Amino acid sequence: MQPRNCTLVVHCRSVRLLVSTQHNIPAAQRLLPGVFFVNSTVTLRSILTDDPSAMAPTINYYAGFAAWSPGQLDAEIAHGSWHLIKADRATIFEHDSATIWLELIKKLEGTWVLMESASAADTPL
Repeated sequence: MQPRNCTLVVHCRSVRLLVSTQHNIPAAQRLLPGVFFVNSTVTLRSILTDDPSAMAPTINYYAGFAAWSPGQLDAEIAHGSWHLIKADRATIFEHDSATIWLELIKKLEGTWVLMESASAADTPL
């Protein structure tokens, strides 16, 4: 049996996890190839116990809560407050969480300058 590097909080009412695995997780939402969103302690327990011969999944746990009113996020994106990049498993699971934001800002720095200097006709919808 592969060791599982995860501690479960027994009285936790909800979880927010991204799981990297090559196995399908039927009770989870597939976000990308090999990346699933899990928001159920039942599903988490199943992932950790169902197939002990399978390679242990990589699990990122997220604490906290953010919410937007209807249309707010779209307006913030249109205003330039957010910059979107294509998601990939490596960025989510292989980067140091202490430095990932700085790395992404540096990666997008040229894009920000380009967008700020672009005319309205040059800006993609």
